[in-house]
Amino acid sequence: MALHGGDAGEVRDVDVLLDRPDAERVRASLGLAARDMPPHPLFRSGLFTRWTEPPLTVEFMADFAVNDGTAWQAIALSTREERMIGGQRVHVPAIDELAALFRRFDRPKDAPRIAALAAISAA
Repeated sequence: MALHGGDAGEVRDVDVLLDRPDAERVRASLGLAARDMPPHPLFRSGLFTRWTEPPLTVEFMADFAVNDGTAWQAIALSTREERMIGGQRVHVPAIDELAALFRRFDRPKDAPRIAALAAISAA
């Protein structure tokens, strides 16, 4: 959200969704232990690790899924846009895909995020 230029409100952490091999490589290269994702009725992750060294905590997740009320649905992002942050290249999903992901989550805090992304798209 913030990397698209939208007002993300208070940003407490950075969520990074990866495929399992990439998540394992990142975890090993940073010397992070695999952890259990805190239990949540809406989300789960097959591999979860938290990097607390940067100013913002970074949570790496692989095999991420959302509960649609009847079953767990795997989240597989298909778009990728490059952004530069502090001289580092990062990739984010396209605005439309990110908004669709927030709609799938369907939490109260996601409605303003969806609206902000729509405003960015319209600009």
